Amino acid sequence: MDGGRISFEKQIFSGVPQVAEILALPALVRISLFEEGVPKYFFYRRYAADPVLSVIHLEGRSPCVRFGSDRGGMIVVDSASESVMHVSESRKRVSFVNTAVGKFTETALTLTERFPYGANFGGFEGAGAAADGIREIIRSIDVAAAVPGSYWPDFADEVDGHLYGMEEILEWYQSKLPFPSVADLADPEQGENNDSGDRL
Repeated sequence: MDGGRISFEKQIFSGVPQVAEILALPALVRISLFEEGVPKYFFYRRYAADPVLSVIHLEGRSPCVRFGSDRGGMIVVDSASESVMHVSESRKRVSFVNTAVGKFTETALTLTERFPYGANFGGFEGAGAAADGIREIIRSIDVAAAVPGSYWPDFADEVDGHLYGMEEILEWYQSKLPFPSVADLADPEQGENNDSGDRL
């Protein structure tokens, strides 16, 4: 991580599980899951890709394939509409996220690349400008996902409400980076000093 930049990683699911609902997914959905990948993690609601795909059944809906989770529930793709949905842990509330898995990934990627969205998070005015930047990014990628009250606009609203600051987001992404190995922590100059000391 460098300054205000944050990292973006993808989760590509390996192999197609021999599960009828997953095998029957439309080609574009399978390409997104098994070839292009989905976001491995994202700050909002502490989203993370699941290690494996699973099928969930919701009353009155087509089977859904779960590929991610956040602190409020599950991120799934509807096998009929191909839309990405958020399902609460209780499975009582289902809300729209994106029109396609690829749009979900593109939104998360662009929000990562453009962080901090052309604004300084240092005050309420900066938070408002950042939220406007988030809304514009969402709208430019997936108009249907920009409807107020949906998943991504809620992220913009929480930034606008000053619930998140730049430091908090950066620290969270920093926590996702692996710890450096012992070799990486070694001071080469200290090693040279030790060598010269041995020679004395």
